Amino acid sequence: MMDHPEPQDVSAAEAAPGAVGRRGLLAAGGAALAGAAAAALIKSDRADAAHDTDIPYSSQTAMHVDVTNTGSGSTRIHSNISGTAAFVALNNYPVGISRPDGILGRTTYTTSNCAGVAGACEAASGGIGVIGTVNNQVGTGVFGFCGSSVPFEVPPTGTGVYGQGPVRGVAGRCDKGVGVQGQATEGKGVTGTADTGVGVQGASTSGIGVRGAAGAAGFAGAFDGRVLVTGRLDTQGTAHLAALALKTSGVATVRKGRASVTISNVPVGAESLVLATLQSRVSGLDIRAAVPSRSRKRITIYLNKKAPRSARVAWALVN
Repeated sequence: MMDHPEPQDVSAAEAAPGAVGRRGLLAAGGAALAGAAAAALIKSDRADAAHDTDIPYSSQTAMHVDVTNTGSGSTRIHSNISGTAAFVALNNYPVGISRPDGILGRTTYTTSNCAGVAGACEAASGGIGVIGTVNNQVGTGVFGFCGSSVPFEVPPTGTGVYGQGPVRGVAGRCDKGVGVQGQATEGKGVTGTADTGVGVQGASTSGIGVRGAAGAAGFAGAFDGRVLVTGRLDTQGTAHLAALALKTSGVATVRKGRASVTISNVPVGAESLVLATLQSRVSGLDIRAAVPSRSRKRITIYLNKKAPRSARVAWALVN
């Protein structure tokens, strides 16, 4: 018969000094792994990825920070909270604000006309950089406000684009074309109001500051109240001259025994001149002076003596 070795005492071997058995190896490995995981958590100062807990993690279902994420489908953020925005993006800004926007973007940088939220269309032709819509008849599509981070004033109802600011509400500029254009089927294409300043202002170096056009049944311009013209007034067309003549020229009658006549409600300006001539031939009777009064909006025509009989005097206001 062959001799067989005696079975080793496993417990004795594990207990021997300097010896490590299978159980020791397992215990040591588990401790090392746990320690490495804990160290990684302690050293990490940001989240490297996020993914849906209902879907197993993979590089295709995770979003990483500080890198460009390339996806094969739509990425959506769905929230139902009223205390803050569903998505907040801050650039050199500490915190967001507590209001339930869909997307909130804030920045303190001003270089290169940067903005809290920017939109651009890189199409070769056409397209829209930023669009704002509201799906009702009383809201506002785009609201621009200058003066506060949180505008508490409600814009006017039923407005496509509304702007408000301490200097300008809406400003438009165009090198060739139209700076600001308004169109309305019924009502006013462009309207402007001011309590003490200028409601609508137009300026041009060599072109036309403000222009109005209308068909045969309409009016290119209408003024309710006083009209002030500073500088030269040029007109084209007999119809325009006729309308102007009704306000800046006419014929007055100097009654018998009077040496002057006053015409009121005349648009006299700072540089206005008055021309006057007799329309009746009266021996020895002449016009001595024609004096405009800007403050009283009238002109007075003086004769060299009392009229022996009624005489007609034609007058015209220039400038």
